[in-house]
Amino acid sequence: MRFRYDPQSGALYFRLREGKIEETLDLPSPGGYMDVDPEGNVMGLEFLSLQEYVTFLSGFGGEVELPERVDADAYDEAMRRAFEEVPTGETPADVLDFFRETFLPRTNRERAGGV
Repeated sequence: MRFRYDPQSGALYFRLREGKIEETLDLPSPGGYMDVDPEGNVMGLEFLSLQEYVTFLSGFGGEVELPERVDADAYDEAMRRAFEEVPTGETPADVLDFFRETFLPRTNRERAGGV
């Protein structure tokens, strides 16, 4: 894994493996993105600021287990449902909770205090 920090913008990038990036998916945390290759392998994570990274990480109890591979269509559908099904006026944390319960591996839910 390689880590890159841009002091001009404050952005952080974690490159997990080399290869072609096919698609960038929004993470369920403002300012966070996940890059995947054509087969759905997770290639890297980007956060637009250190604070956005801390917010994402703290939403999972301080530790996140990334899947090796994601189905981009299922991921996008889970994100869409998370934003549609959480009642209007709820906080970003509520959207993150809903998304975590419907998409992420059980170990991440357990770390964050969920079932």
